[in-house]
Order: sequence, then structure tokens, then C-alpha cells
Amino acid sequence: MQNIKIKNGIVKIKVNTSIYPLETIYSALYVFLDRAYVLLDGNPKKNVIVNLKPKCDEDLNIIGQEFNNELINYASYKEISERNKEVKKILLSRALLTNNPQSVQKQLLEEDEEVKIPWEDDQ
Repeated sequence: MQNIKIKNGIVKIKVNTSIYPLETIYSALYVFLDRAYVLLDGNPKKNVIVNLKPKCDEDLNIIGQEFNNELINYASYKEISERNKEVKKILLSRALLTNNPQSVQKQLLEEDEEVKIPWEDDQ
């Protein structure tokens, strides 16, 4: 891949920040924290250079390709999340409204009034 360079046991991945914002890059990098040491370099307004040095013996090319896959993963997650933002907001507000303790208490009181006691006369 053109954006992956390997030198001195470090994989360098050039990331275009107009395609992948820093937030997406950070999310993708988080997945690698247990496997590699991470360093960011470059200009956040143009291109960021991600440097990954594996903590254990791993294929550097595979690490670079996996990082590219994680970029796609988190970019698509962000896109889907943005599209569903309004739906989430509606569902959350509805859940909060239906679980309002005052309305639940009122509903319980109304239900208590409707309960028939077996020894009462039916009128």
C-alpha cells in the first residue's frame, strides 16, 4: 500500500486528515495500544504520520494494513452514528419520559384504585 512505509522496525502510515479526521485516527489507534507503541507526527490540517512500533515480534506490513482497516471501521461507525443521531435522541427522550418516577407513581395510584377487593360489594 502506498501509505505504508517500513523502516527500522517501525511502520509509518500516512493518513490524509481530510478523509480521516483526528477523532477517527485516535479511535483506530486505540485498538493498537496493547500491541504497539504509538507516535503521531505531521500536520493535523493535511496529513498525519502514524508511527507504530510493535511491542512483540509482528509483521509490520500486516500491522499497517490492520490500521488502515481500523480507519475504515471507525470512519463508517462515525458516519452511521451521525445518521442515527436524531433517532437515538428521540429514543432516549422517550425512554426518559416514560420512566418519569412521577408518572409511574401516578400510574400505580390509578391502578391501586382500580383493584377490586374480593370482600367489597360490586356496585
